[in-house]
Amino acid sequence: MFVAFTHGIAIPMLFPITFFGILNIYISEKLAFAYFYRQPPLFDNRLNDRALSLLKYAPILLMISAYWQLGNRQMFFNQPPSLDAKNIVMNPHHLLFDYSLTPNCTIMLLSFLPLILFSNLNQYLCQKWIYLLRIGKSLSFCD
Repeated sequence: MFVAFTHGIAIPMLFPITFFGILNIYISEKLAFAYFYRQPPLFDNRLNDRALSLLKYAPILLMISAYWQLGNRQMFFNQPPSLDAKNIVMNPHHLLFDYSLTPNCTIMLLSFLPLILFSNLNQYLCQKWIYLLRIGKSLSFCD
């Protein structure tokens, strides 16, 4: 899933491949649970919760890598830098904001990044605040 999110903009075929891979795992696990397993696997909800807690950072990586990949002038605008001599280091022209030649449509990706970062930070702080409230209530009962 993380590979599809980080490299899916440059290789769009990763999104359908990931979808069919997840669908295959889902169907095979359902069939194995119905016809093969004698008792359920010894997994609890912690495995699912951990996977979901890690997957909430995938859109952040998608926004950062998509901004870099879509802003690549060599790939999408066919503007390779010219070299005058072999000992000169090539400048890839990856600027954060570049409106010199054409409108830069990747600014939309950069504008959504603070929103996603804020929502993840807000969720993390709310979880810690609820945890601290529960500890405070349990400590007050001990008095």
